[in-house]
Amino acid sequence: MYTYPLVITLFHISRACRGLFGWLKNIVKALTGPKYDGKYLHELIRKKLGDTKFHQTLTNVVIPTFDIKTLQPTIFSSFKVINEILNA
Repeated sequence: MYTYPLVITLFHISRACRGLFGWLKNIVKALTGPKYDGKYLHELIRKKLGDTKFHQTLTNVVIPTFDIKTLQPTIFSSFKVINEILNA
């Protein structure tokens, strides 16, 4: 019977030893762009939220996202939007 740490170690070794072609395949997949175009997600959000805008939320909302073009995280927050409306 294998011990738990040995099983974990063997799993990671088998995943890491893909060789040059596995590494090259990952690079090509990263450069070809996302697998998902987001149309379904946009449709689902429009169906759930309707015409609700970000500044109409009843509480502060934080939406963490990831920009795949700049490869940087982006955070949307209604706190700044509400303060700008109140200070205007």
